[in-house]
Amino acid sequence: MKKLLVTGLAALVVSVSAAWGQAFSKGDVTISVTIGASSMGNINSYNSIYYPNLFFPFTGQALAQMEWAPGRYVGAGFTVGFGGRAPYGAGWGWGYGSGQFNVPVGGFCNFHFYQLIADKTGKNIHADKLDIYGGLNLGTGVAFWPGNPGGQRVMPMIYFGPTAGIRYYFTPNFGVTGEVGWGKTDVSGGVIWKL
Repeated sequence: MKKLLVTGLAALVVSVSAAWGQAFSKGDVTISVTIGASSMGNINSYNSIYYPNLFFPFTGQALAQMEWAPGRYVGAGFTVGFGGRAPYGAGWGWGYGSGQFNVPVGGFCNFHFYQLIADKTGKNIHADKLDIYGGLNLGTGVAFWPGNPGGQRVMPMIYFGPTAGIRYYFTPNFGVTGEVGWGKTDVSGGVIWKL
């Protein structure tokens, strides 16, 4: 009876491990929705069309992104979102007294090194639930300044930079995610689904 119980428990553990697999593996497709803050560059040619300058207003941001894993440790994807900030006080020059709304779109590439560490060491570091990665992002978009005293302005945006992220899956297909970096997000957090 004891032998049968041990065999049954071992089979259960193996089947659960097989069901979970890795938190990131080749062929995976994930969708995440996050909120946070970013400093995406606005290309301002308001003062002179010959000498546009780039500035990085701090805005709240909501992003949706999809990532596909073409390789065992590499993911690539795209992001789209919207964000903005409230009007600020006098004396700041550009965008004086106006709020901002922005719509970014772009792409990114991530290297999921935690999965590589788990594979190479063979240790149980919970890589079935935990995923830690680093990456690069690049994108563009448009920023609207509707309340600007000099008249409504629409400006192009550009963003680029490094990203570090972490994901934790409560089930094989659902978890939480967080990122810090520069470009698409300074700091953000949200939920993630694996399709």
